[in-house]
Order: sequence, then C-alpha cells, then structure tokens
Amino acid sequence: MGQRFKRGPQAKTAGSGLGLSIARSIAQRHGGSLRLQNRESGQGLLALVWWPKPTAHQGGTAGPT
Repeated sequence: MGQRFKRGPQAKTAGSGLGLSIARSIAQRHGGSLRLQNRESGQGLLALVWWPKPTAHQGGTAGPT
C-alpha cells in the first residue's frame, strides 16, 4: 500500500500514481500514518491520515482553531 503504481493501457484517467505514496511518506515523517479502507457504500476508497497530537514542547495546538 502507498507505493507508486503504473496505470494499464486501458486506463481512462491520467496520473502518475504518486499521490498516496507522497501522502504516506509525509504522514510517516511526522509520526503519523495513512490508512486505506473500503467505503461503507461499497463504492470508492476512504483514505484516513492520522497525525499525533502535538505535545506542549512542540509548540503546537491541538484541535480546531
């Protein structure tokens, strides 16, 4: 999961196959993760990016602003 892929010759849309790989890499570099799962409706894909809660010494704020 999260690795570059190549579209087959019958693909109807363009793209380089890097989006999920880049998202996964960024999440991991910041201590987070990327999870993919089927949607409850059975159509499409749900991509969840998890970020750890910043600690006080990181100077971040948690939650919406």
